Amino acid sequence: MFSDSLRFDGTNWEDMFRDNDCEKVVMNHHYEQMRYFEYEDTDQFCWRYKTVAWIADTTKYEVWYGQWSLATDTCAQWIEGFNDGFTPPPHYGCDVAACPQTYLPEPFNSDFDRDAGILGPYGGGWTSVTNIHSGQCVVDSSVFNSTQMQTLGDCALEAMHEHLNGTFFMNFKVEQDQPKWDYGKARANGWLGGSSSTKDEEVLQFISI
Repeated sequence: MFSDSLRFDGTNWEDMFRDNDCEKVVMNHHYEQMRYFEYEDTDQFCWRYKTVAWIADTTKYEVWYGQWSLATDTCAQWIEGFNDGFTPPPHYGCDVAACPQTYLPEPFNSDFDRDAGILGPYGGGWTSVTNIHSGQCVVDSSVFNSTQMQTLGDCALEAMHEHLNGTFFMNFKVEQDQPKWDYGKARANGWLGGSSSTKDEEVLQFISI
């Protein structure tokens, strides 16, 4: 498996391996939907799922999404690095919630100052989103409701099932209540395989490769 370095175009990699020597070669693409937070409705996200997945058909190799999620923005805490963020926060803002408590036993269970207005150190980008404020961490935005998220999940699974050879969801479980990044919670919410428009069991076997 080799990474396409986010150059998801089969023509870029035609000479990487000989035609008769790529039976067990897979091109790995990271589908970062979170970068398209300017999209206003589910139709735009669905269009992109189908359009980008189709590109897999233009390469001679098998194509897997080695990383994807249902996140529609970069609101997750530290998603772009520790106290760092190079993508502007979405215009609709991010939700916040109390940062999780440590799960480590004594003597390793020290906590940070949850009363501090803002915690350093200070990286680049948007400290109003990337840094912890008064014990609050940023979490998934609520810009789309559960019905809309189910629509996005259906679009994603159908597009990937049609064009790709395998996928890995970003996380099975995350510490905070962020179902767009959490396969278990997204599945429980009916966002992945929860609609009659998808071949439920067949799709789930595909996604869990």
